[in-house]
Order: sequence, then structure tokens, then C-alpha cells
Amino acid sequence: MAALLLAVPSVAYPFLIEPSWLEVTHHRANLPIATPVRIALLSDLHLPGVGRLWDLVPAALLEAQVDLIVVAGDLVGPDGDRAAVTRFLGRLPRTPLGTYVVPGNWEYWALGGTATTSVDLGDGHWLVNQPILLRPDLTLIGLDDELAGQPQVRRALAGTSTQTARVAVLHSPSGAAAIDGQVDLVLAGHTHGGQVRLPGLGALFLPPGSDGYEAGWYRRGPTPLYVSRGLGMSVLPVRLFCRPELAIFDLVPQANLQNDQ
Repeated sequence: MAALLLAVPSVAYPFLIEPSWLEVTHHRANLPIATPVRIALLSDLHLPGVGRLWDLVPAALLEAQVDLIVVAGDLVGPDGDRAAVTRFLGRLPRTPLGTYVVPGNWEYWALGGTATTSVDLGDGHWLVNQPILLRPDLTLIGLDDELAGQPQVRRALAGTSTQTARVAVLHSPSGAAAIDGQVDLVLAGHTHGGQVRLPGLGALFLPPGSDGYEAGWYRRGPTPLYVSRGLGMSVLPVRLFCRPELAIFDLVPQANLQNDQ
């Protein structure tokens, strides 16, 4: 009986505790910008099933005082709950540079071709295969998902200047190869970090479109890539040694700091 009582918390942990145990990670990178900017990366919410994160994420963003929020896709899950997306994004704090969202595979799988026209993002904006000049020294570029969408790198880069820092956001990290060397930083999601990781082994499973990336910093070519562990869960409602992640990036002028990746 004693052994059974001790086992219950261990079994419950990956289902009831870790999925709501938010980790706010902090990163710094030097980019060709004039003044610092702080960016928050959210990914893979798979709403509405994020439990306490409904409250924890907005509070963490407010505390971090970010300048820009980017969401790297998969706001919905198989049921395509548009209303949950609208409610969640409506809880996020307004930021000086706004909130921008790129679609993930589940936007297309659950909502079809209407994904970017049928979901009300509130104060947020879709950014699909296009750039937006946020400041004279900062361009944000949104790419469609390689796994389920139609990424168009040439169109996304059209009119952008190498005189500004160019940050690209996409969902599946497999799409990073197509834009490598043409931007200063790529932010992605999709992998969930595997959701279940074992010490010394890493992720037990990665979805198609991961291209071998699990989580964290990578540099296969000239451009650094960061892959978020995401916030929600897919397939199974479980996380083990892979806490949900809200990633905060402090981008600073090149003369001030070396990249931390």
C-alpha cells in the first residue's frame, strides 16, 4: 500500500503538474539594431487545453514588459476552436510593437484554407509570407508553415533591407533552411521539445517537420535558429522533463553583446 501511495504522485506528475508549470526562458542576441528590443515567443498553444497557462502566460508577459509578441503557430488543435484563440489573445497585454501570428500545421488541418481569414486575433495580426517594418532598424518576417502551408521566401523578403535587423518567424523548423543566411534570426516552434524527454536521451518522439530539431538554439548555417518547446500539448496530454515555455529575447546592438546561442 505504501508503495502504491508513493507511485501515485509520480504517475500524476506528467499529466497534472508539469503541463501547467510554465518556464520563462531568457535569451540575448546581438543584431544590427540601433536600440534594444525585447521579444516574446509563444508557440503551440493548441487551445483551449492549456490549464493554468491561461492566467500564467499573460501575467508573465506583463511582468517581462516585452516590446513585441510573436506567436509561431498551432494556436488551435484538432477541434479548431476559433473562439478560444480570440479569448486567449485578448488576455495578452498590448505591446508597443504589437502581436503577430504565423499559421502552423493545425491551423490548416483543422480550419482548412480559411485559417488566416476566419480566426479573430483581436489586436493581433497574421503575418504570412510578408514582412513588416516595425522600426527603422527592425523588420519582422512571417513565413507560412512548410508542413501544411505554402511558404514563399522570396515574397516574404521582398522590399526588406539589409540595413535593418530581420527576424523571421515560422512554425515548423524544417522551413528554416530555406531562409538561412537571408535573415539575422529565425524563431520557430512545432516540436513541443518532444513533450516527453528522458535525461541523456532527449525527446522520445518528434513530429514530421521537425527536421531533427528538438528545442533551444541551433546554427546549421549562417543564421541562428531558436526552437520553442511551446505551451500546449498534442496527441497526448502529457509533459515530462519538458516544461511549457515562454521564451523572452533581448535583442541588442551588435557592439554591446555577443550572441548567447
